[in-house]
Amino acid sequence: MTMYVVYVFAVLYPCNVYLQLTCTALSNINPVYINQKLNGYTIKKFPAEGLMICARECLVQTNCLSFNFDLTSGGCELNRIEANTSNSPLVSMIGTVYALKVDWVNEITELCQHVNCPPKYKCIVELNGTKCVLVDCGEPPIIMFGNKERLNGTAFGDTATYTCSGVEVFSEVINLQCSNLTGEWEGGRCRRVASCEDVKLCSSGHVDGEYWLYPMVYGNTNRVKIYCHNLTSEAPSEYITLPQGNEHFYPASENIYNEDQITCKTVIRTKLRAGSSVFDKVGVDVETMVIRQTDYQFAQVDWGLNSPYGDARDCSLYHPLCDNSTVGYFEMNTTNTGLVIDPTIEWLPFGWAGQLKYFNRSSANTVIEVVCGGYCGGCKPQSDLRLQIDPDVALDDNLATTVSCISNV
Repeated sequence: MTMYVVYVFAVLYPCNVYLQLTCTALSNINPVYINQKLNGYTIKKFPAEGLMICARECLVQTNCLSFNFDLTSGGCELNRIEANTSNSPLVSMIGTVYALKVDWVNEITELCQHVNCPPKYKCIVELNGTKCVLVDCGEPPIIMFGNKERLNGTAFGDTATYTCSGVEVFSEVINLQCSNLTGEWEGGRCRRVASCEDVKLCSSGHVDGEYWLYPMVYGNTNRVKIYCHNLTSEAPSEYITLPQGNEHFYPASENIYNEDQITCKTVIRTKLRAGSSVFDKVGVDVETMVIRQTDYQFAQVDWGLNSPYGDARDCSLYHPLCDNSTVGYFEMNTTNTGLVIDPTIEWLPFGWAGQLKYFNRSSANTVIEVVCGGYCGGCKPQSDLRLQIDPDVALDDNLATTVSCISNV
């Protein structure tokens, strides 16, 4: 077999002369489709010193099934599919040839010829043999609510651009990039309206009220009825509208010993943080769905002062002779909100002589009653009051407004 070392030959076609970078006429080598190419399925583009170099790169890369080669510039494009007459036809392109990988398998003999690398890998030759290396991320994923607009390749560093649109979908452009560390597409995602800030950005016409939001902490897939407050301000905030029964009671009475240090008496103290109130709505951090316990924006005070949501406390000394003492009380009720307080949370004593007198959580986890006291002390949640989706409740669509975003992309 004669080996050629000449790099450049001119091959004549009607009305055109091409720099072919190969020493053999195209009609004498494997089947190639002259003046045609496959568009839109590029893995990567790179300059090649000849048709054989382009073919070899396709052969050693697992995801490459065909390639385009520009006879004038030497540009090589590796394709992740084979052309077909229906969904992926060839297009006319003067000076370009298209070829199938399968037609070249036996043409280039080297160490990588019979190496089977995993998908997205290519075979390289090293001093001590061959090695499979990750080079590609494969086809970009289908993104919910995303329309793929641009793709410049699937190799490391390449990007795929999507436009996000749809009912309740925040209008924006996102990019995914092929990571050379993982071989996966990484980046943003199209998202449904997840916060009151999103509601405000979707349209300036929205006013304070109940909206259907999709918090990210729930995967941006679970719908939650959330009240948006101060939508026209720089920092709108989120609240959960509660049913009746979210009450706090901190008695003003204090039980103290009589002078005999044996019997006790009840006195009224004006300096205590005593009070009684009802929470109509409770503030929530929409990014974590943790209740803001000291947000009293929608807490109605009957008398005295507010107390953090979920805390029960008083200043009644527990003593055997004072067993009829009044103790602090808090009821939490999330019935028909579509949410429940994390059922794993417990209430723990705090303060001086803090005691948990009574605790009850309903079977549906929607109502929690806590009776606690101390001198002064009580009990409070062991951790943040995190809200979870109530799987047993499906709220009617008309209870809140569906947000329609005006496209700004």
